Amino acid sequence: MTSKVASNGPSKHRRAALRQAEGDLGFSVSNFFPIERYYTAADKVLQSFNKAFEEKRLDDAYVLGLRFATFSIESLPQHDYYRASRYAPLKRRNEQNVTSVISRLEQVTMWMDTEEAEKERLRQEYQRQVEAQRQKLQEAKVRKLQQLEEARYKQLQERIEQQRKKSQRGTTQNVEQSAMSKLQLLSSQNGSTSSEHLSSHMSDMNIGSDQRNCKSMSSLNTPSINGELETSERGSTSRRSRWQQQEEAGSIDAPGSHLGGDSDDVLPPPIPPPSLDITPPPPSYNQVVAEHGGLVQPANRRHSSDSMPSVQRTVSAPAGGAIIRSDSSDLISFPEAPDEEILPPPPPYSFFDRDSNRMKTKLIEPVKKVRLPIRKMQEQATAEFSRLKQQKKIEVFGLGTYQGRNRNSTNGCTVISPLVVSRHLNSPGSVSDDAIVHVIDKQCPPLLRDIRQKLELEGDALIIPSDVHDYLVDHKILHQEKFSGACGGNILDEEHIGEFLRLLEGGETGNASMKKTGAAFFFHEHVVSIVKVPLGQGRFAYDMVDSMPRLVDAYNSSKMMASRTRCYSLDAFAVLMKWYACGKFSSSNCTYIDRNDWQEMMADLDPRVFQAFVWTE
Repeated sequence: MTSKVASNGPSKHRRAALRQAEGDLGFSVSNFFPIERYYTAADKVLQSFNKAFEEKRLDDAYVLGLRFATFSIESLPQHDYYRASRYAPLKRRNEQNVTSVISRLEQVTMWMDTEEAEKERLRQEYQRQVEAQRQKLQEAKVRKLQQLEEARYKQLQERIEQQRKKSQRGTTQNVEQSAMSKLQLLSSQNGSTSSEHLSSHMSDMNIGSDQRNCKSMSSLNTPSINGELETSERGSTSRRSRWQQQEEAGSIDAPGSHLGGDSDDVLPPPIPPPSLDITPPPPSYNQVVAEHGGLVQPANRRHSSDSMPSVQRTVSAPAGGAIIRSDSSDLISFPEAPDEEILPPPPPYSFFDRDSNRMKTKLIEPVKKVRLPIRKMQEQATAEFSRLKQQKKIEVFGLGTYQGRNRNSTNGCTVISPLVVSRHLNSPGSVSDDAIVHVIDKQCPPLLRDIRQKLELEGDALIIPSDVHDYLVDHKILHQEKFSGACGGNILDEEHIGEFLRLLEGGETGNASMKKTGAAFFFHEHVVSIVKVPLGQGRFAYDMVDSMPRLVDAYNSSKMMASRTRCYSLDAFAVLMKWYACGKFSSSNCTYIDRNDWQEMMADLDPRVFQAFVWTE
């Protein structure tokens, strides 16, 4: 990548976010697939990039261009056929496309910088507008407060002015009242005789009224009330004496003068004594229960006023502690025990189905199956494999050698696996351990060298399985008439791996259930041999022969060597296959699997892909 593509321009954060969303762009390629298929996949990405570039869909163009360039520069050279002379034209064309894509990526980056600069300008302009609007609102708020303060001050001034005018009017009235008082004083001196006569007449009336009230109160035999009446009489006499003294001194006007000289109502009538008709309080809840024999139905919280008992309301008297009965028709219910809170019944089903197609669709929508995380699947597969080993349903045996022990057998699994299958189909029973050791150390190296030379491959290049099969068929090591079929797909998919198990058990037509079969199983840059071993009485075992070295307990010690794992049932073999597959996934593979569903069009780049070629005797 050039410095412009990786520049720190205005769009650097945008491009960083796109790269982060894209994740790891380093796709792995498998030598088990022809390199032409990878060149074809790269060309499809290139077409998508060119279309996005022409339509100026900058984000899509940036991601697609980066994906194509990274795959072509980093991933494709990992294929062992990349430098083969027969694929040189494809290699040169891909390199030219990479140069063109990088140039266009520079243009995409410039366009992104321009867009982000314009966005930044618009953002700053928007911020300025927002700040100006905020300042305008603040100024309007200040003006509003000033207007309110001015209005408040004006009202205060008006109130002060009104009070001043009122005070002036009150002064004038006081002067007039003072003059009137002097006039009345002069008049009172001339008519003092009539005033004294009127005062004496009023005193007699008050004494007669008090005596009549005392006679009416004496008819009551209640001592406390009599005492109160005596106190009241003494208080009345005391008040009358003070009144007469003030009147004689001339400090107050004559009683009733404000009503006119002809009024007979000099004093208000006395307050009548409180009634002694005391209404008993309503019965308590316990009394009501006792009267009904302990069987009282709880009152309905929503009963009508007709069903409630009518009780006269009682209030306390203002004095004396007496209770006065009210004639009000207010209704008071007896206290009742609190009922338990009753929840409303659930709505009917029709409530959820009220002509709503969306709700109906949700009710019949199938539940999406939750996929088990691959790391959890690894734990479960390991536990199940260990359990079957303890039960002796799976056994692991070590072989005396492994591929790579002889320098010329390195990366020879694509040749070793079909050779082991050929030996198994041509043997009277099952391929022996010695025969497998001979294949790895003796038979494989010369064949591997010849095939690499024919294909113009360098060094220890891994050979595509189809090229090995073609070579072995041409040299009569494998026979085409014994080929039963091929299958492949997602090794973690029970349907895909089940197809392989059915092909291994009964052949393509299902008529090989009592025959020996063998398969070259390609998965994760490695090939193992699967052979169906007869055990007698119609029983078969399934062996996995792995030429790669692994730690195996053999010869009373643990050594690195090839292995032969035997499963005594097809179900146990299925457990072995899952354990084998889960053990091959790296951490990045697990992340990819958890994030991506299986897609047939992406099978060549998916770490779950497998292939199997099955042969029958």
